[in-house]
Amino acid sequence: MSYGGRELNAALDALYAAQQELATWKSVFPDIAPDSVLPDRSLLVAANAQLRDGILAVEALINNSRGVDGLHRNGDVALWAELRRGGRFEEWLHAFDTAIDAARAAGGSDE
Repeated sequence: MSYGGRELNAALDALYAAQQELATWKSVFPDIAPDSVLPDRSLLVAANAQLRDGILAVEALINNSRGVDGLHRNGDVALWAELRRGGRFEEWLHAFDTAIDAARAAGGSDE
């Protein structure tokens, strides 16, 4: 699997955060073994797959609906095109669109 610049930076940030967390735990509990601090990799892989599938399921729902009724509290439907990347309210779902990009890059399907 090849990584682009953003993915590599995110992976390095995650690694750095894990190292910092391990260092914190070791400072509090100096006799602790690293395996007891870090979760089993298979659990992380399974959790990641569940999160990825959930994100893609929400995107599938979005792709099969028009928008959000009542969001602006004025009786109008807020169209997904206005709420997603490139829309005038894109900042509301920016993190979601970024998560979709990451899910696809990690091997998620385009449902």
